[in-house]
Amino acid sequence: MDSVLELLDLNTPTRLLAGLGLSAAVFLALELARRLLIRRLQGVAAASEGAIDDLLLRMARGTFFVARLMFALWVGSWTLHLPELGVGALGRVGVAMVAVQLGRWGGAVIDTGFLVWGRRAEAQPSSQAANVLAVLRALTRGAWWTGMALLVLENLGVDLAPVLTGLGVGGVALALAVQSVVGDLLRSLTILFDRPASVGEHVVIGDIAGRVETIGIRSTRIRALSGEEVVVPNADLVTKSVRNFKVLPEELTTVRLLALLTTPAERFRKLPELARAAVGEAPGATFVSAGIAELGQYGVVLEIRFHPAGSEPATRHECRQEVFLSLLRLLQDSGIQLTNRA
Repeated sequence: MDSVLELLDLNTPTRLLAGLGLSAAVFLALELARRLLIRRLQGVAAASEGAIDDLLLRMARGTFFVARLMFALWVGSWTLHLPELGVGALGRVGVAMVAVQLGRWGGAVIDTGFLVWGRRAEAQPSSQAANVLAVLRALTRGAWWTGMALLVLENLGVDLAPVLTGLGVGGVALALAVQSVVGDLLRSLTILFDRPASVGEHVVIGDIAGRVETIGIRSTRIRALSGEEVVVPNADLVTKSVRNFKVLPEELTTVRLLALLTTPAERFRKLPELARAAVGEAPGATFVSAGIAELGQYGVVLEIRFHPAGSEPATRHECRQEVFLSLLRLLQDSGIQLTNRA
């Protein structure tokens, strides 16, 4: 009772009012600064595509109300005489609020970092990058908030040795239980960084050929040339050879034909013109060259080279077929007879 009376004598009404006034002033100043900063950052972020502006805006918006209030009360307590018990309690509460605020700011940094990483990792729409980054983001946020929780527990005087031991044992048990899932996640990361294939590309994996439709965490779905959907484990994309046809934007097709030696030589002078006309009848195809490659024992070897149109194997096949049919017709009309004698 005496200590309470002594505390009241030391903290006169004037001191109490001064403390409350100081706390109110600090809180209002923080709130005003926060609102002005948010308004300023909104304008900067709208005019810029940088990630730093968005991060600062997230952090400003994520400033915890209770954390601002506790900071203002802590500043106001400077004018008061508090017992050691009160100072300790206020300090523990302050550390808890700081941990919560750091957790919110850290979450904003993690979200922004993974957002930028996702934009750089996947230039085209794909579920694979989104799935992998979502899992990694959740794990990172969980680890960060676990660290903040341990900070609060340590500040409250809790012995962390048993807690850390339990977390270690639980982590080992969890790792053994989800070993296959962790393996799938690591393989997805390998695919994400190494990029042996992406959605929309035509690939050949073993005896499977087709277009990649989706890349998930555990498997990849490929639409085969025959039409069916084939589910391929991601382990095959990491361990097997993958033939990717994306790197062939202009496939060169070379046609070698054998003409009879009895064909008049003047007719072969029209070969470049005939080949150019045949290639021109296939929309998008590009003529390269045409002429006599060599004189063989059994005939004249003709060589025609062109780029078929299209980025997909089926489209290129149709283009080549159109060129072949036109070439045969024009050669027959010009009197150049072909032979298959070896």
